[in-house]
Amino acid sequence: MRIWDAAPWDREAPTEREAQGLLEFLLSKPLPKPDVIAYVNQSPTINPHVRRKALSLVDHYREETNADAFQKACWAAVRSPYLNPFQYRFALAQAEAACQLAPARLEHQTTLGMAQYRLGHFQDALATLERADAVNKGMPSNLAFLAMARFRLRQEKLASTTLTHLRQTIKEPRWAASEEARGFLAEAEAFVEGMTH
Repeated sequence: MRIWDAAPWDREAPTEREAQGLLEFLLSKPLPKPDVIAYVNQSPTINPHVRRKALSLVDHYREETNADAFQKACWAAVRSPYLNPFQYRFALAQAEAACQLAPARLEHQTTLGMAQYRLGHFQDALATLERADAVNKGMPSNLAFLAMARFRLRQEKLASTTLTHLRQTIKEPRWAASEEARGFLAEAEAFVEGMTH
């Protein structure tokens, strides 16, 4: 079977398809619309014609409203110490969106603090992680990033105390089998202790 498209050729069609693909990619990451618009406006790699078309189409697209979708996407990035600033900037936007949509969810606060840390916003990260820890103590991810943020800010004694608390925490039954928790401990130990020896 052959299907023929009888629509007249439109020289704008390739530009529109590229703009649509760009918007679908960014919004499915997911990213909030303001961040999509900022990226489209600022990215030097986007063709100017595609940029104009994308900005004219963006209001026709649905924005993600599920905080868990933003949380899941952000967590996949911030748990890794080896991504680039571009990826962590997307993660920060996702974490901020999750916190706005579900401000009472402490895991979103921890993820936000992790994203801030990954981008080098150590003072912001410390404040965010301390707020989360004050309400929900003993989360390995929170403790690991608290230890590293404190060390970055020259709070060496507090960093060492937090690292000791983390070591004790992951011996608890609910964390003992968690490879992810052990990974956070290994990263914190390598950074805090590696820099002090």
